[in-house]
Amino acid sequence: MRESVAAAINSSHLEEKEWETSIDKIKALGYTAKYSPVGVEAIHLIDSLQPKAYKQVVYLLAKKANAKFSKQASREMTIRICHQVIKEAAFKFCRSCAGRKELKAGERVITCHSCQGSGWHRHTDNERAQALGVTIDVYLKNWSRRYLIVEGIYSGEMKDTVISLKKYLDRG
Repeated sequence: MRESVAAAINSSHLEEKEWETSIDKIKALGYTAKYSPVGVEAIHLIDSLQPKAYKQVVYLLAKKANAKFSKQASREMTIRICHQVIKEAAFKFCRSCAGRKELKAGERVITCHSCQGSGWHRHTDNERAQALGVTIDVYLKNWSRRYLIVEGIYSGEMKDTVISLKKYLDRG
């Protein structure tokens, strides 16, 4: 669904037909933006490859995160967490095999040792601590829980966005 909408955003063929077209998908995205702005901006950024949406995704995600935190976190740290969540969503593929799940060694094809054949990069607490500019101990003590909250907000927004798009396009 996300890829289909992203293709519509980048399409130059917006004429209307009797079946679902690019313009229908763009209308659905506009309708969905009222209910799930983080998800819509993330589709623009990640799936449609529109980097100008990056600042807006960070801003909207940070706004939702601050509303969710029981104690206010520093604005700077909340924004760093949001940057990392979005980075992980955008660059989720294994760095060794680029998501192909396997590597070629001459004539042999072997399962990627980095991702064990999943195609996904597993982001570690050490990577997250480094991205936030804190030690692993400080991250685990003060920031890992908030990181998971922001990650949950992002995942929920993406799920809500897809559900809303499907509903608008009569697919679900």
